[in-house]
Amino acid sequence: MKKMIEISNYFKKNQATLLISLIAISIPFGINVGSYIIAFATIFSLFLGLIKDRVFFKKLNSFVFWFPVIFFIIIFISAITSKNIVEGINQVNKRYLIVIIPFVIIIMSNMKFCIYKIMKTFSVSVIVATLVLIINNIIKIYLNKPIDDLFFHKFTSFYGQHPVYFSLYIVLSIFYLTDVLFKRDITYKTKKTNIILGLLILIVGLIFSESKAVIAIFIPLYTIQLVFSLKSFKKRLTTLFLIIISCLIFFNSPHIKERFLSGLKVDQKDKFTPTNNFKNVKIFNYNEKKEISDLELRYIFFKIGLYHTIYDNKWAFGYGIGDAQDNLDYYYMKYGLAPNWFEGYNLHNQYLDFFVSYGVFVLFFFIIYLGYSFHQALHNKYLLHILFLTLMTFVFIFEVFLTRNKGIIFFYFFNSLFLINYSKFENSNSRN
Repeated sequence: MKKMIEISNYFKKNQATLLISLIAISIPFGINVGSYIIAFATIFSLFLGLIKDRVFFKKLNSFVFWFPVIFFIIIFISAITSKNIVEGINQVNKRYLIVIIPFVIIIMSNMKFCIYKIMKTFSVSVIVATLVLIINNIIKIYLNKPIDDLFFHKFTSFYGQHPVYFSLYIVLSIFYLTDVLFKRDITYKTKKTNIILGLLILIVGLIFSESKAVIAIFIPLYTIQLVFSLKSFKKRLTTLFLIIISCLIFFNSPHIKERFLSGLKVDQKDKFTPTNNFKNVKIFNYNEKKEISDLELRYIFFKIGLYHTIYDNKWAFGYGIGDAQDNLDYYYMKYGLAPNWFEGYNLHNQYLDFFVSYGVFVLFFFIIYLGYSFHQALHNKYLLHILFLTLMTFVFIFEVFLTRNKGIIFFYFFNSLFLINYSKFENSNSRN
């Protein structure tokens, strides 16, 4: 009976941490599980805020909450003023989590949560998810599957996850575990061994996920984290040497070298200039489209999106969330990039996506949010948050991340968690 009472008291005391941890655990896996957990967390938060708490609205008086609310209102207005209202509303339905995630975290923060435990459960979840994928790859090797079946989309397809998204989960977990590894309170060899083993699993998973943008920013960021964590000059020098050797080995492996070199090839940057003069329109033929690299495609999309949004006088308020893709598909077709090839493709640049969909003022509003987040992270000297923001702002250059369920949850969940944690800090060891 006494044990039951202790367990009951533990759950009451840590219910906010446990509930937020459940959301964190679900992130690396399928969408359905996470949706059910978020729905439960939202209902529970409403119960706490509206029924048990009389100062509910005062607690929501935070930039962390009002930015997503205003942003969601802008999205809704953009949707209902679009010509294609049905598509606009469909896009709104994908973005309601922009408001829900910060709402849940803010309400839960008044019950006190421990970010250290939340990050720990998230990292363990990512390690388990990555280990399952590695085992799946081992089975593929045993079955003599082609080497391409081991990497990128084929690696994360087991969960229906995009490899870039999964790479971000892995990198954030690596940053957290490395931060823990160098803490003074980690004294037992077994704990250090477990952390190192977890890091090795994650690094292998990052290699198989094979996201060029994520790996490109991870290497310098992780180097900085390790250098700052080590106090001895000799250890710092040794670490830098090991990182350089590891990178040389990694980038010289045949498969990796081929993927990075082919993806970074830019042959058509001087051959394409968007125009509204049909006499001068560049129409890509079959062979040219076949040879377009990942980086080159992003370069072409950027020029198309920027030029036509300004030329069509949509720079202030954009085409509208319901009409943006229709207009892009029209221009893709104009240049011979559609149909069949790139029809339905987004611009692969989050900043440009905001500009084309909502206009320059909304883009500036989002940059203010990022700037505020960076200011708070730097002011509080929270290295993990700084690394997270740097990682995300870089990846936004190459991917449209905040239009999908998983992307919205990951970014707003952790950024809101870090921001709220500054004002609700119960244990300084969780941050430093």
